[in-house]
Amino acid sequence: GSGRTVIPATIRAATEALVTTSGLGRLEKVKMLPGGANNRVFRLICENRTVVLKSYFRDPGDTRDRLEAEYGFINFAWAHGLNSVAEPIGKDSTAGLALYGALPGRAILSNDVTHEIVRQALTFFLDLNAHRKAKDAEHIHPGSEACFSFAAHIATVNRRMEYLSIIKSDDPLDRDLRAFMAEKLIPYWKILSSHVCEQAVTSGIAADSSLTLDERCLSPSDFGFHNALLDEEGTIRFVDFEYAGWDDPAKMVGDFFNQVAIPVPSIHQSNFTDAVASLSPKPEIALKRINLLMPIYSCKWICIILNDFLPTDARRRRFATSATTDEIKTRKKVQLEKARYRLSRLRDHTN
Repeated sequence: GSGRTVIPATIRAATEALVTTSGLGRLEKVKMLPGGANNRVFRLICENRTVVLKSYFRDPGDTRDRLEAEYGFINFAWAHGLNSVAEPIGKDSTAGLALYGALPGRAILSNDVTHEIVRQALTFFLDLNAHRKAKDAEHIHPGSEACFSFAAHIATVNRRMEYLSIIKSDDPLDRDLRAFMAEKLIPYWKILSSHVCEQAVTSGIAADSSLTLDERCLSPSDFGFHNALLDEEGTIRFVDFEYAGWDDPAKMVGDFFNQVAIPVPSIHQSNFTDAVASLSPKPEIALKRINLLMPIYSCKWICIILNDFLPTDARRRRFATSATTDEIKTRKKVQLEKARYRLSRLRDHTN
């Protein structure tokens, strides 16, 4: 919209103090930016430079410290010379605020996803992990829903399936969701997950054995082109590291190739997975794990598509977008259709 945005009263004083202590001079203009489903983001034009302010969502039902996870990760990347992320400028943990340098570029569209763009994403991941043995990497926490054993990956998806199955309301859309879960998704998931576990055992991967430290990676987590900007030179930069941290490379790959917003064509998969597997001391086992877990992650993403049906997620989205009841209804309907479509495609692919 037009007109001047103002910083919400609840964070105004803290913002002004942070701008001052960060040496940015006077705050001249504020514009709310679209985007974040989870946070409020503003562009601040200050006397000395233009920066981005992020106000992080907090909810008792959401235990993750999004600010510390994101700021710490970006700080690590920046300290090691990776400037395809925004510069960390300052934070106020108490107020849940952080300032970052403004990045050039526009949102990426599906037809921007070329071989070259995928190569840049892979390079960013590999460059990040070239420093995973650095001293300051020890301060990075595990990523959100980090999984270090085969059993942990399965348990994570099981938990998401369960959350979606226990939604009790009489709302017609919630009834449709329950039917989809009980008749379609869960029966498929049970067969798939037991089949994948059998294959893992055959490949010499024990369900409960945990990845050693040198088999783990620093993961940007919700990694994909929905969290990237493309500039006029064709260079991409990455944003949104709230879920970032130590994780299983197989999870990073599974998430990357199952992203919903800006899908990555599977034609890029083998090249990408080979490069990621080669980071491991046991590349052939790493590759096996990545490939076995791919359909598991496809199921996880069907659950993620259905997050709108969950209470905490609905609250978080209202915080960020102030959506009306009708908009929420329409969105749920669309998400359920997407989930149905994805499941039918996955079935064709795995049969």
